[in-house]
Amino acid sequence: MKGYNEFQDRIGHLKYRKLSKADRVKMVFEKKLGVVKKSDIATLCPDISETTIERTLKELLEVGFIEKVGKGRATGYAKK
Repeated sequence: MKGYNEFQDRIGHLKYRKLSKADRVKMVFEKKLGVVKKSDIATLCPDISETTIERTLKELLEVGFIEKVGKGRATGYAKK
């Protein structure tokens, strides 16, 4: 069951391909509860570069959509 759920998460990004990459990163926060790490986004959206993920996270922080949780390697982000 866990493998199936991971597969669903990985291919789930395909149905959102028409959205911009920034909007797809934002969708990760809409769908997941709790803290989201950059690595979670990279796993769920393998076609989005790390640079784009970082830029989008910075923009979402600036507009107050998410907040930073933790520091350094333990940094995660949570929807406000």
